[in-house]
Amino acid sequence: QNLLIIKNRALLGTLSATVPEQLQSQFEEISTSVSQAIEEVREIAYNLRPYHLDRLGLTQTIEEMIERVAAASGIAFTTEVPPLDGLFDAEAEINLYRVLQESVNNIARHSGATEAQVSITRETHQVTVRIVDNGRGFANTERGTWNVERQANPQSGGFGLSGIAERVRLLKGTHTIESAPGQGTTITVKLPVG
Repeated sequence: QNLLIIKNRALLGTLSATVPEQLQSQFEEISTSVSQAIEEVREIAYNLRPYHLDRLGLTQTIEEMIERVAAASGIAFTTEVPPLDGLFDAEAEINLYRVLQESVNNIARHSGATEAQVSITRETHQVTVRIVDNGRGFANTERGTWNVERQANPQSGGFGLSGIAERVRLLKGTHTIESAPGQGTTITVKLPVG
């Protein structure tokens, strides 16, 4: 998250009309270097357990991650996260956190959204996660549901939609990704509990 903040500030420097051309090229180099560092860190950290989960618990870790992305991206996020601590085993917590993290980071990096919402509802035997943005959206290949034939692409900066699909599968859940050009994106994940 801190690297994303540095990258965004460097990009702002390249767009400033008051910054001399020589400094703008320095900002571009910083942005490129930070992008490479983000790629390397993401590959290393993708399967690690975030230390925040042990220190803060799943609920607060999710809330803080969304707050950091909102601060770095300028996107107005609204969140509804009920208490989730102790609901999942350690591995499932990691997978759920990474699904949310990848989804929220995708909004920040690719959507062009100004607003987004993350809402989680907890029922007796199911947790439903819904992530909505008002961004540019994308063309789907099958009746409103993303066809997860795209594979993880380290060059593009993440594990993307195929990584989300794989983690949901590991959680024995289901998901849909609905999007259309100019109409934002909605990701819905349903996970069994209990």
